[in-house]
Amino acid sequence: MTFLQFECPELEELAVGAIRLTVPLHDDVIQVGIGGRYPTGVIEVCKTRDAVRVRRIDGRPVQAHIVRDWQGPNSPGTRSAVLRHGVAVLTFRRRSPRGWAADGLPIRRPADLEAFVSTIARFALAKQRRPGQLTA
Repeated sequence: MTFLQFECPELEELAVGAIRLTVPLHDDVIQVGIGGRYPTGVIEVCKTRDAVRVRRIDGRPVQAHIVRDWQGPNSPGTRSAVLRHGVAVLTFRRRSPRGWAADGLPIRRPADLEAFVSTIARFALAKQRRPGQLTA
């Protein structure tokens, strides 16, 4: 298990509450960096004052791949797993006014986890800005 401290301005901007996001799946793993039509799943991003939790609403483990150089189904690029294995919930705790920490997660590459968190936060923030999307 690895400890990682990071900054993510988009997490700071998220309001307290929960928001659901549809995510692309390949082999039941969340894909970051692809386009096109793929099966999807739904994650819930729940922010409190001191933490952010991400879980799949179907109860399956959260695992993600960062996809690099994706050009389409015939040129899928390379995938890098964010975690060594899927987890029930990703939890990030506030450690400083602008800092967050992932503690006890089976992180493969810290940069990939940061990219995953940043992507989730960006999409959650964009959706949150639409009326009626945030739940308490």
